Amino acid sequence: MKKPTHVEHEDPVLGRITDAILSQGKMQKDLVEALGLKKGMYTAWKAGLSVSYRKYLYQIADYLKVTPEYLLRGEETELIDPVSELLEIFRDLDDKKKKMLLNYARKMKEG
Repeated sequence: MKKPTHVEHEDPVLGRITDAILSQGKMQKDLVEALGLKKGMYTAWKAGLSVSYRKYLYQIADYLKVTPEYLLRGEETELIDPVSELLEIFRDLDDKKKKMLLNYARKMKEG
C-alpha cells in the first residue's frame, strides 16, 4: 500500500511539515530526533497541544531541505539559503578540508 503524501491539518504550517516528511519517505520521529526533542512532541503538535515547532522552523526547513518560506506560506522560492548550503557542504567534507575551509573563512572575515 502506498503511503499518503498529503495530510489535512488545521494548521497549514504543520500540514506542510507533515507533507514534506511523507513525500520524502521520512518519519516524524526522525525529525523529532534530529531536533533533539522529546519523543511525543510531534504528536503534541498534531493534537494542537503545542505550537513549539514554530521556534524550530529554520531547523525543520534545513532538515527537510525546503525553505522556511515554503513552510510558512507554501511558497517555493528560487533563493538558496547560503547558510544552509554552506553548512551542507561543510558537513560533507573530510576533517582536513573542514579545517582548510575554516581557516579560509577566518582569513576572509579578517579582511
